[in-house]
Amino acid sequence: MPREPYYGDRSENWTPPDFNQFGDELWEIANVFRDDAIVSIDRLEIFSLFLFLKLWDEIELEYEEEVGSLPEDEQLIPDKYRFHKWANDPDTYAKQLGFDDSIAFCRQMFEDLANRRSKHQVAGDLRRLFKDTIFPLRSSPTLRALASKLAELNLRQ
Repeated sequence: MPREPYYGDRSENWTPPDFNQFGDELWEIANVFRDDAIVSIDRLEIFSLFLFLKLWDEIELEYEEEVGSLPEDEQLIPDKYRFHKWANDPDTYAKQLGFDDSIAFCRQMFEDLANRRSKHQVAGDLRRLFKDTIFPLRSSPTLRALASKLAELNLRQ
């Protein structure tokens, strides 16, 4: 059953975000890729995919606060891949799931999302987004830095 997206409450005290500051924060986060020697086009793609995972998780967390969680087959992103589950300590989380490191975990996550079958109304879009993505990260410290900086990003303002 399709559901309307939840965009949070818009009280009369709501003020729009400062997009200049937000842009500066995003640029600072993207700088973590320089240590991993990733070319700029790959940096943009991988950053966009991780930002999407963070944004979608924030939307789902707000929705769950209002109405509760969806069954696994109706979720767009499987529970084990939700950003808030792994972002604070990607290496430990990956090892708990049987992966050698966070790089192997994220490679598998991207592959699974590219093949995700779900009843969610935008599941096809998710598959197209992750399909044919080459995961360029080679360094767990880069992934940890990216996840940490994205976790700190407050998207609920």
